[in-house]
Amino acid sequence: MSGKSKAGMPTLKLIMLGILGGIITALTAMGSNTVIATLTNPSIAKFVSALPFPIGTMICIGMGAELFTGDTSISISLLTKEISAKQFFRILLTVYVSNFAGALMIVFALPFINHFQGLGNMVGAITIDCAQGKVNQSFLSAFIKGILCAILVVSGVIMSSHTTHLYQKLIIAGLPVFLFIICGFEQCVVNMYYIPAGIMAAQTEAYRILSASGGGLLTWSNFLWHNLIPATLGNFIGGAGIVGGSYWYCFIKNPQ
Repeated sequence: MSGKSKAGMPTLKLIMLGILGGIITALTAMGSNTVIATLTNPSIAKFVSALPFPIGTMICIGMGAELFTGDTSISISLLTKEISAKQFFRILLTVYVSNFAGALMIVFALPFINHFQGLGNMVGAITIDCAQGKVNQSFLSAFIKGILCAILVVSGVIMSSHTTHLYQKLIIAGLPVFLFIICGFEQCVVNMYYIPAGIMAAQTEAYRILSASGGGLLTWSNFLWHNLIPATLGNFIGGAGIVGGSYWYCFIKNPQ
């Protein structure tokens, strides 16, 4: 969907699609943690952990759900003056907050479905370790990883826009997502689930004992400063600026 179409979308509809995007992404991350909970080989675990994410992307595209990182690509519509700066930031802010709300809905549901207790409490342990790894980095590291993530994600979004066949869109958009997970880059929407879930799991001693890290760094301040804020800024710059801006300059402003 073009930026112009999204700009004309009612706010409530944008919120609902943003919440749906956050829910689907959170469920994808749940699946990823579950399948690697008992794997001991790091290389195999890294590869397997990435497999669910193209599926989540495909579901979002097929359902028409909205995700902040992908929506940074509508900077192209801003640069072509199809939408105003106010409309651009309205879309991104609405989707961002809605993604966060959707992800937290799944996090708050976890205790009621005994998710962390899966595989002998190992799901809770791996949830802690995954979240700890994401906050155990500098602001700059998370920022750069956010840029690199968005370059892949938004490249997939733009490439998929050149075909009208749904199955082609799904494959083209899904493969770059697989790659960014393999590389360990940071996407703010995914982390809206990963780290709050890790903070929740770390409140239970049984999960902390089984975890490799102990979850000592899992606080809301570390979540914001060492991951969410820098990853969000990186996603925005990588998606809206580097990819969106380059595409506009090379293929729209200067098509020859």
